[in-house]
Amino acid sequence: MMNKLLIVLIVTLFLSSCEEQVEERISPSTRLNVQKVENLSERGIFDAWGIAKVGNKFIIRTSNGVTAVSGKETALSRSKGSEAKGVCLFDFMRKEIVEYTPMNGDEIRSIPLELPEGEQHLAAVKGSDFTISTGIYDKGRYLYTPTAGEAKYFVAYPVHSGYLDMTGKQKAILYASSVLRIRPDERSFVCADMYSGGIDFCSVDNGSITLVKRVCFHAPDIQVRGKENPKIAYTKNNRMGFSDIAVSEDRVYALHSGKTYNESGKDFYTCNELLVFDWDGNLLNTYMLDKSAVGVSYDEGENVLYAVSNAPDIPMFRIHLPE
Repeated sequence: MMNKLLIVLIVTLFLSSCEEQVEERISPSTRLNVQKVENLSERGIFDAWGIAKVGNKFIIRTSNGVTAVSGKETALSRSKGSEAKGVCLFDFMRKEIVEYTPMNGDEIRSIPLELPEGEQHLAAVKGSDFTISTGIYDKGRYLYTPTAGEAKYFVAYPVHSGYLDMTGKQKAILYASSVLRIRPDERSFVCADMYSGGIDFCSVDNGSITLVKRVCFHAPDIQVRGKENPKIAYTKNNRMGFSDIAVSEDRVYALHSGKTYNESGKDFYTCNELLVFDWDGNLLNTYMLDKSAVGVSYDEGENVLYAVSNAPDIPMFRIHLPE
């Protein structure tokens, strides 16, 4: 009887580490061959960390800032969304979230987002009349800020089974590195953790955010030292999570690493797995990419993904999606 109770307790604690849902990741069933578009190093771009396709231009994020480049190939002229919104990224120099929008030529406009003062904001997405952000918030994981009206916090952080007494701020620090993307119709958004296998699917309705499903493939492997001013550190056995996400009206495409520093060394953050979900949080497919990537963006007009690698030549790839 005691053994059964112990098993139940262990399972309960494991489930609570990612709250509503824990799923086993399906084995990669299809290997996708990527098609190289160009080496961005030939344009003087090095050390790329992200990519976003806005109209017929690409916004490339590097360790030195953000650059906009025009697509070289004629196929890019079929792309939709020339009036698309800019891309919201955290500017480490300004220590604030900035919206970047490509202009004429390779010029880029940068405008800081207007978010409530007194908080440390780290990631954001914009709707037509609202902004959703994450950061070091102790009142909730997501902050909904309307263009006019009061900002409100929604959704609790995941619970780590090894540290059940974490405060809201400690949880916020643990899950601070996140990728946030909004659905084109602005009724849903997704938030994935870079340092664990956790990903939230949320709905947006009438100024409120509801957690639809929380999926967790692997919880963060951490050590917490100190009580007065605790320091949270990831171990070398921690499995990296999601480096980037791209979204369409009906799908979520997530680049997943699953690698540890002990296994892969300095390349532990690179991703060869592409996980495909619907907006209800159901995992539909897992693909293995024949080249590693760190950033991904969806192009509606071509129905393809564009990805960028941090390999020496900084190659940009096109990924054709199976029908």
